[in-house]
Amino acid sequence: MELVTRRVAEANSLKRYFTGEPCKHGHVSERLVRSCVCISCKQAAEQAYYKANAAKKRELTKEYRLRNPELARARVRACAKANPEVARIWTSENREKIRASVRKWDKAHQGRKNAIGAKRRAAQIRRTPAWTNADDLSVIYAAAEVAKVMWPDTEVDHIIPLQGKYVSGLHVPLNLQIIPLFHNRSKGNVFHP
Repeated sequence: MELVTRRVAEANSLKRYFTGEPCKHGHVSERLVRSCVCISCKQAAEQAYYKANAAKKRELTKEYRLRNPELARARVRACAKANPEVARIWTSENREKIRASVRKWDKAHQGRKNAIGAKRRAAQIRRTPAWTNADDLSVIYAAAEVAKVMWPDTEVDHIIPLQGKYVSGLHVPLNLQIIPLFHNRSKGNVFHP
C-alpha cells in the first residue's frame, strides 16, 4: 500500500490515508482523513456497538424497510447480484422462510395470483400447436415427477420461454427440459441462444 500523509490526502480530497505506522491499538491500516481513526479500530467499534445493540439495530432496519420498500428491495437485489454464491447459500438455508413468505403473499394477493396463473395457462394453450402429441408431453411431465424423487427441487422448463420479450417458444416436447428450480426461476422469460 502506498504511503500517503494526512495533508496530502486532504489536498487530494481523499477520504483515507496510510502512514504505515501502527495506531494506539497496534493496527497497521488506513486511517480516516476527517477523524484520524484507524479503519480496523472503527470496524471493531462498530461490531461491538452492533453486538450491544442488536435488537435496536434490527428494529431500525425493519422501520427503514417499511418506510422505503423500493430502496430496500433494490439494495437486496444489488447485493444478491454482486454476491450470487452468498445469495444461493442463503436461499438454500432459508427455504421454509421463503415458502412461508410466498404463501403469505399468495394469500394477500389472491386476485393477482389467479391472474398470473390464468395468463400463463392461456399462453401455454396459445403456444401449443395442433400437431403436438399430448402423450409426448405427459411423458416429460411424468419424468419430472420421477426426477423429483431424487432431486426435489426440479421442474419442467421451457428452453425458449412461452412469453419471451423478443422471441417466444412453443409448448412442444423439444422445447421442454427438466432443470433445478433455482435455475428455472433465475432465468425468467429470457432466452440466450
